[in-house]
Amino acid sequence: MIRSSKSSNTVTAVLSMAMAIAAFSAMPTQAQSADINVPTVIINSLWSAKALMVVGGQGSGCYAVNNGGRIAGPTLRTNIRYTVIGMSSADCAGGTGLAGVNRQFLARARPAGMYIQIVNGGINVGNR
Repeated sequence: MIRSSKSSNTVTAVLSMAMAIAAFSAMPTQAQSADINVPTVIINSLWSAKALMVVGGQGSGCYAVNNGGRIAGPTLRTNIRYTVIGMSSADCAGGTGLAGVNRQFLARARPAGMYIQIVNGGINVGNR
């Protein structure tokens, strides 16, 4: 059997490239940032809101709030999408979500954390 050196070189080159790509893709990249904890504070400016339900990842749960009050909120993780919903019951019972009082956001690293403020007509999220 006669072997063509041209096709043998092509096969060798393709295999070498495939191995290099596989090795490179297995290495962690510098562009990926490590997920970090983000502390929050919840501010309630809506008399009908009795709790804030947080859904998404770390920190998910029900947080009872007082009107005009401020409480320590959940510790969230960066790069996770969260949904927050103002609730008319302090225990976040099913069916007690307040119409229009919700928001989705991506937790981002902030120097002093983030605030989540329940207001008439929605929820504001920002830097502390």
